Amino acid sequence: MTLEPRVILSIKKYRRKVVIEKIALLFPYIATNILFIAFILIEMLTYKACYYYLLPVLIFFVILFRLSPTLRELFGLISPLYLSIKNEEKRFSLALSRTISSYDRNEYLKFKNALEGVCIASGSKCPRLFLLDDPVPNALACKLDNKVPSIAITKGLLELDVPVNEANAIMAHELAHIIIGEDLNPPSLISPEFFSGFLFSTSLIFGFVALPLAIAAVSVKDISYILFIIAAIILVALIALQYSQRFVIKFLELIYKHSDYLADSIAIKITGDPTALENAIRRIEHAVRKNESLPGGLALAKYLFVTPPGSISDYFLESTFEVEKPLMPRRKTFLWYLLRRIVSNAWFQILHIEVWMIEERLRNIELIKQGYWKAFEWK
Repeated sequence: MTLEPRVILSIKKYRRKVVIEKIALLFPYIATNILFIAFILIEMLTYKACYYYLLPVLIFFVILFRLSPTLRELFGLISPLYLSIKNEEKRFSLALSRTISSYDRNEYLKFKNALEGVCIASGSKCPRLFLLDDPVPNALACKLDNKVPSIAITKGLLELDVPVNEANAIMAHELAHIIIGEDLNPPSLISPEFFSGFLFSTSLIFGFVALPLAIAAVSVKDISYILFIIAAIILVALIALQYSQRFVIKFLELIYKHSDYLADSIAIKITGDPTALENAIRRIEHAVRKNESLPGGLALAKYLFVTPPGSISDYFLESTFEVEKPLMPRRKTFLWYLLRRIVSNAWFQILHIEVWMIEERLRNIELIKQGYWKAFEWK
């Protein structure tokens, strides 16, 4: 048995939709960089007189930059890429390195057999199954450093004595995330959250270099100035968007795109047992709420089979503070207070969304029981 054509078509449409959204997000950043680079090259190759004016103008901007804490802060908050990537790499490696060698063999085989069964039912290649040394029952789909698709289950899940049909449902849900392409990947520069920041930073740098050239250029009546003006307008719009609450929420939704509704629907198509998945969600949610810790900490929260309310928003807030810590100005500026307010409001909005996450999943399963497959209804 394999997934039916409608399910495969829905997955393809979902993937295409996510790719288009990511391209749309990155396009203004890429366009700004290209326009600024084109302007710089045209000016430096065409007007040699620019060189005589460039050095004093650059010195002026360096002095201005040095004397302006707000300007330094703006650049500093946008470009902590190295620290952010290294921090996320450590979180990822630490979270998935806590494996165990001592466990209940029968319970492990229950999930192993369940995984093999749902792989055969879906016509998918069987991913690697490994155990995390964590007492909180949960599971997640991920890729390790060697890019091998894997499913991790915790020691707590083995000790929860999950029925066989619920083990099938859990494994089908995590396999669905791998099929969709939403499994957790090791962080890198090309990750959307880092790559957009990199492009934003380079656009600021190129704009900073282009502005003295625009001032020092001999002529302003050519095509290069049109490129400069367009790039400057896009850059100003990006800066305004970057620090708007609505953009932050949309940006996070895209970065952490993780459709549990679609994964649940695919899992039910594979197992044919919506009640088992519903019971598994309720069982693990009850166990998770009794524990204060999370498998792997907040870094893996979004990708867990059941994500406790508050964990994703807390991860967002924690990551933001971690990035800003080494760059925090001694004297708090208006921009700093403005960003703090935006971050706090975004955190509140994410928290509000998370509170209803489990209920929405259960409501989706109830609709499936009634024959309405919401995740497969594509216009």
